[in-house]
Amino acid sequence: MRAIKLLSIFLLLTVSSMVFAYGGSGSYGTTCQKLRLMDIKPAHLSLVAVQSEFSFKLPAETAENSISVVVNKTPVSVVVKKLRNGYLVSGTLPASLYDKYVRVNVSTKSLSRCQGTSGWLLKILPIKP
Repeated sequence: MRAIKLLSIFLLLTVSSMVFAYGGSGSYGTTCQKLRLMDIKPAHLSLVAVQSEFSFKLPAETAENSISVVVNKTPVSVVVKKLRNGYLVSGTLPASLYDKYVRVNVSTKSLSRCQGTSGWLLKILPIKP
């Protein structure tokens, strides 16, 4: 009877350690967190003029060289400024986009190589003749 209990405990320990090997929560694996955009300007669903500037902050865990911004499938060049507690990213909306809703997509990697994507919507006003 004692041998059966010892065998059962051994099997349970073996199975539980195999589960943690695949990224379970705990000190054995690393879990990726959702990308956090902070201080987004202009705010989600704001009305903006053509070629408006935008900015947002990213946490310090972000790998600076991995920051990428795309607006409606158009890559946008951005300026990344190092802050004490993260990064300030700024750029300008493409001139070709007007009188429509656009999505500002941000993708990055963390220092622990976790891929993250996030974004927000803006309404670009029509061009006045």
